[in-house]
Amino acid sequence: MSDIAETVAPNSDQITADDLRAGPWTITVTSVRVNKAEDQPVSIFYENCGKKPFKPCKTMRRVLLELWGPNSIEYVGKTLTVYRDANVSFGKDKTGGVRISHLSHIPEQRQVSVITTKGRRGLYLVKPLRVDIQTLQERREYEAKPSNDAVPDVAARANAWVDKTLAEIGQIASMGDLEAFTGSSAYMNGMKAIRPMLPDRAAEIDAAVQRSLGVLGDPFAATA
Repeated sequence: MSDIAETVAPNSDQITADDLRAGPWTITVTSVRVNKAEDQPVSIFYENCGKKPFKPCKTMRRVLLELWGPNSIEYVGKTLTVYRDANVSFGKDKTGGVRISHLSHIPEQRQVSVITTKGRRGLYLVKPLRVDIQTLQERREYEAKPSNDAVPDVAARANAWVDKTLAEIGQIASMGDLEAFTGSSAYMNGMKAIRPMLPDRAAEIDAAVQRSLGVLGDPFAATA
């Protein structure tokens, strides 16, 4: 099927309301960059994001802070759904805005107190996002792959992949190359398989990515 939504996608460096005209996006976080000097200080990178991270507005940052906590490193591997809210206004015009509807890692729907239109305070509803059954099936299939004398066992291969990935991250010399590396299908598929098998080693990779973000020019990422 040829999707005409792709022909009207805006040329932007982040997810916009126009990107979501065809429907909500559910994204899995691969890294988070925090730069307090920017107008939009938080950039959330996700699987297959290319160069269009999610840059949550202040209201959505308050929601994330309340429900996922202040440590952005812990966002990696979590999933959220964003949608186009047609009622969001800029000045007198209704331009639409990007809003969060669902978050993983919350046990039930939650209401967060936020500042709404005209400085009024209101409650913002976020629903829990259930884990994709297909993703779980893919993980089980990975873990169930048989080994033989000619092929190392799954754990050994997984550890070897982690070592290789850590070495590659250490060689990355620019922010663009880091974003391309963490957005690649090889990295994302590897991390998807590693997290349930070797969570401590997956955490090593997450920490290495955050350190690289700091070294490559973001003074706030390493302590975000």
